[in-house]
Amino acid sequence: MARTKGKRNSNYDQVRRELIDKVRWRLAEENATGASLRELAASAGVTIPTIRHYFGSREELVEAVMRDNLELGRVPIASLAVASGEFADSIQAAVQQMANGFRFGRVGEVLSIGLVEGLRNRKMGPCCVESILEPAIQALRERFERHIVLGQMRKCNARHAAIKLFSPIVLAFLHQNELSGANAFPLELDVFLDDHVENFVRAYQPEESPASQQQSTGWESAPIPGEPSV
Repeated sequence: MARTKGKRNSNYDQVRRELIDKVRWRLAEENATGASLRELAASAGVTIPTIRHYFGSREELVEAVMRDNLELGRVPIASLAVASGEFADSIQAAVQQMANGFRFGRVGEVLSIGLVEGLRNRKMGPCCVESILEPAIQALRERFERHIVLGQMRKCNARHAAIKLFSPIVLAFLHQNELSGANAFPLELDVFLDDHVENFVRAYQPEESPASQQQSTGWESAPIPGEPSV
């Protein structure tokens, strides 16, 4: 029986998923900037009318890829929101997780697609922010709010702190890898990350009260040898 006009075929969602996967690889390739709808369709092995049937337009296709990337990253993003252990150890673990995402995952590719398609684009830009940048920022915010409640982190705007931890890591890895800065301007990433963690922890760890500082050293209240006690 022929399919009624306007009715979706039974495997609509499956075909759409397959197209997203194929186009994702094309968008992530080097020199894929600004790939046309025709090129994206060819990379998926289909025609432009097929792409339009499942997505409508090039922008909607790329948006579907970015939103699918978010779904694929739900588990690591969720773990980024979990505060565990002491504050310094937690920050080190969060930074290491983000670094591993660049080194062993596909975070660099995902960010590249989002930035290439989203910069100065009023529709794709917000999609990049919503599906790529904000999930990580919000996860770190939740992590920091928990540390603040536990008294392990000084009271602050947790969202601002999240951006401060997140942004230098993104810039460093994009600088070295996606922008090929490692060739002309190499950066020792491990040293950079350790320095970043140290500075962040120092800036956001709770300030000790004068009483606790005195108790922690013990020197202020200790009698000087040879002098009478009062």
